[in-house]
Amino acid sequence: AARFTKTTLIDDLFEPMELKVLSNGDVLFIQRRGELFIYEAKTQKSRLLGKIPVFLGLEDGLLGLELHPDFERNHLIYLFYSAVSADEQHVSQFKLNQNGLDTTSEKILLRIPEQRQNLCCHSAGSLYMAKNGELFIAT
Repeated sequence: AARFTKTTLIDDLFEPMELKVLSNGDVLFIQRRGELFIYEAKTQKSRLLGKIPVFLGLEDGLLGLELHPDFERNHLIYLFYSAVSADEQHVSQFKLNQNGLDTTSEKILLRIPEQRQNLCCHSAGSLYMAKNGELFIAT
């Protein structure tokens, strides 16, 4: 028990899914309903960076978060989410700017077909960046 310190970043979250610790100690994290937050180590406060529209049925939503290998320079992130308008999940690249998540910068890298009508209903997902720059997707 003496080896770990538990720190609450924010209360009252709606199903937090993944987080990434930045080199300066800040923490990016996502909620299933589409929000991207940052916990700022200096202020010890969290704030919303942006929200993308997601399909929330069947345990879908914003499921995965990963950083570009050169994130400190280019501010690119990857999000894995369930699209609202189509029966598919997307793995997309986005840019973070001074105002937060730039949703207009989205580049859909992969569309994963998903049926939402006939069978129910477990969804999950995660993203992982290997040291060689390959992006792995778990569905």
